[in-house]
Amino acid sequence: VFVIRDINPRTPVHLLIIPNNHVASLAFVGPRQIPIMGHMFVVAEEMARREGVTLSGYRLALNQGPDSGQEIEHLHMHLLAGGRLGVMG
Repeated sequence: VFVIRDINPRTPVHLLIIPNNHVASLAFVGPRQIPIMGHMFVVAEEMARREGVTLSGYRLALNQGPDSGQEIEHLHMHLLAGGRLGVMG
């Protein structure tokens, strides 16, 4: 995976964790993608530590499909932090 800062950040810390291998979306994730999906979460925790937000808190988000706001057809995880986040649900 590689990590970049979102060019249109929604929070002070807004990172994108992106697999090198192309997976269009969660709709195409199956048993063969288990290692990369797990690795994305490990990298997310490492990046949260580097950004200094592990203890204060952060949100991980994966958007699936256009109704969720997925704009790019390449699976990626958002790490959002750096301030109080609104409650979801």
